[in-house]
Amino acid sequence: MIQGIDGTYPDYTRVTPPASDAFTAHLSASALSRLRTIASATCYGRSLPLRLDPDAGRMSLTMPDGVDLSIALQGQTTKDGQTATYSLALLSEFARIAPAFTLSSAGRGEPARIVTEDPEALWVLMPMRD
Repeated sequence: MIQGIDGTYPDYTRVTPPASDAFTAHLSASALSRLRTIASATCYGRSLPLRLDPDAGRMSLTMPDGVDLSIALQGQTTKDGQTATYSLALLSEFARIAPAFTLSSAGRGEPARIVTEDPEALWVLMPMRD
């Protein structure tokens, strides 16, 4: 049985991580699309972990055959050596929504807030285990 909720919505603010500048990465749809195209040629159906390293200015992934792919990334961290790992497949889906977006989190292993130029849009992305 389906029941309508008629204006009653869950309080999403309770599970949305607060804004943080501890880890920030600016991602472009074109860069993510290039990485996903290369990866999908050899890794059908796998969600590869994409490592974001703003201090080094790189986002990279390691293919199952051991080959590393890397591309430029803009961003910043408040602590040296701080990185984050998210699913390339999920991040690539955001590339279909916006030409560029910003991912920010409180640090490694924390959920990330994703925002675009649309002030009304907000997504939350869970990290992958390293």
